Amino acid sequence: MTNLFVFAEIRPKAAHYEDARAAIKGITEVTRRESGCLQFDLFEGKGEASGCLYLLESWADEAALQAHHEQAYTKNVFEHYKKWLADDVQLVRMRASG
Repeated sequence: MTNLFVFAEIRPKAAHYEDARAAIKGITEVTRRESGCLQFDLFEGKGEASGCLYLLESWADEAALQAHHEQAYTKNVFEHYKKWLADDVQLVRMRASG
């Protein structure tokens, strides 16, 4: 089995940057306790990427990621994203090479 790595780019509207950041930080610990979660770390963009949030995630597999997206707390954040974000969340799924 190969772990699934996910890089998420989150672009909040300026007025909702802190809302989005706080929402993600609010689910970080509970997400990390999910059985298939191997890594869930939030980063803030600097320079040209200022105003963007990034998540670096590692999951046991695609099923673990899907289970995360089915959690009530994750659905709640995504519901708020509808009014907070300038663009849809961009998810890049990756696997280790070699």
